[in-house]
Amino acid sequence: MDHNADFAGASPAGAGLYQVTCHHGRRWSAADAYLRPALDRPNLTVRTGAMATKITLDGSRAAGVTYLRDGQERTAHADGEILLCRSGRQR
Repeated sequence: MDHNADFAGASPAGAGLYQVTCHHGRRWSAADAYLRPALDRPNLTVRTGAMATKITLDGSRAAGVTYLRDGQERTAHADGEILLCRSGRQR
């Protein structure tokens, strides 16, 4: 069997190290690895159950986001960065 260095590449056939996200032998999500340790930071706000409807620009910089949450439209402004993520769960 041929060596495969990238299972997401042209062909998944072959043998090689499988690329997974795990910690101490268990599955480790990106939220567990990166987001949860940062939740107490004063410069981070996480809004769940929200759907972004508009990004406010200041020139070419994203300065805010308008979103729907619990049936209400809300707007958040950012001094730094805005990160929009989609949940893997289907609703």
